[in-house]
Amino acid sequence: MLNRKLMTIATACWLAGLTGLAAVTANEPEDARLALASWIRCIECKDGELDRLTKFGQVIVPHLSTMLAGGPAQSTRDRVQQLNIVTYEKLKAYATRYRHSRFSIDREVFLRIYFDNFVFHYRSRAAHALAAVGGERAEQALAEALEATTHAALKVQLQNLLEQVRSN
Repeated sequence: MLNRKLMTIATACWLAGLTGLAAVTANEPEDARLALASWIRCIECKDGELDRLTKFGQVIVPHLSTMLAGGPAQSTRDRVQQLNIVTYEKLKAYATRYRHSRFSIDREVFLRIYFDNFVFHYRSRAAHALAAVGGERAEQALAEALEATTHAALKVQLQNLLEQVRSN
């Protein structure tokens, strides 16, 4: 098990990868792009990030739908995987230097866990924003994602969010 310092380093590096987003077209307001980026990147999300995003209403639904269906863009995935590799190497070096720190996870397992968590987080944020915006297109995107996903935790979230949208 990683100690607290190692987990803090890993989390910080993982979150640094959250900067890449699905492209928002140039004719949309810069505010929408910034609101989308803030929502995807926020950690505790206590500063009204979701409210700033949902004020754009149906305009933002196609972007959120794409983000939910496809996850992060390939360039973002590549950048996150590179950050995960660097993080792994730093954690391994730290554990070697400070023998009291345990770090016995296999490199490939580490990379898969953190990458899968990143993709899950990204898609989950898109789903939550879609549910908050609501409407037929958001409902359709959630239903399609529910049908297509094999990720158990995301499937549960999508079911709950779809019920929420349908009850409003």
